[in-house]
Amino acid sequence: MSHLPPQNPNRDPRIVDAGHPRNAPAPVPYGRYNPSVGQMPTAGFGSIDPVLTEVQRKRSATRKVSVAGSIIGLITMMIQIIVTTYELLTANLQGEEYLELALLALLMMIVAPFVVGLGWIVTFILGLIACIRANSRTPQVQPDGWIAAKLPTLMLLVASIVAGLPTLAIYVAWFSEGSSESVVKSLLVACDLVEVLIAAGLVVVLRMSKALNPVVRASQAPGTQPA
Repeated sequence: MSHLPPQNPNRDPRIVDAGHPRNAPAPVPYGRYNPSVGQMPTAGFGSIDPVLTEVQRKRSATRKVSVAGSIIGLITMMIQIIVTTYELLTANLQGEEYLELALLALLMMIVAPFVVGLGWIVTFILGLIACIRANSRTPQVQPDGWIAAKLPTLMLLVASIVAGLPTLAIYVAWFSEGSSESVVKSLLVACDLVEVLIAAGLVVVLRMSKALNPVVRASQAPGTQPA
């Protein structure tokens, strides 16, 4: 048994060398304490990735172009359906009592090519732009393009290519020599049905384009992309 007097733990020589007693609080250096010094911000919490922000901005623009192209294409098809149906209904009308209807049909025949042609061109340009943007690649975010937007933009491009063909076929038949009245009527019926199918397809494309989500998740693993 040791006969040494009890030792004060605050006078331990191993602690004295540290500059302060064992149980005393550590001295705070002069100046204001800043808890954020030396801490790194966590990704996804308060930090903004410029790459993800740029990709999201491009996706939002692609979605707007696809929606605009679908709307313009749908309007163009509705105009064609109205003109074709009206020409089909007034094809057999004869006599002075139907003169006003005949003049309106003639006016539609004159104006329709310009309106439909303009809508056809604009729809094709917007569909082509949307398809190119949907297939654009960004490393580590969308290396294969925006997969969710590839199908609706491709459908829009295909619809924009064939959107004006019914009206073009009708006018070619009208101004071609040897085209009988029965052939023109049959062509009007066929073109009317095709126009309805194209319009229905553009409605589907419009719904798909509106359903696209341009948000890019920051928790995405490299080499993959969110839906």
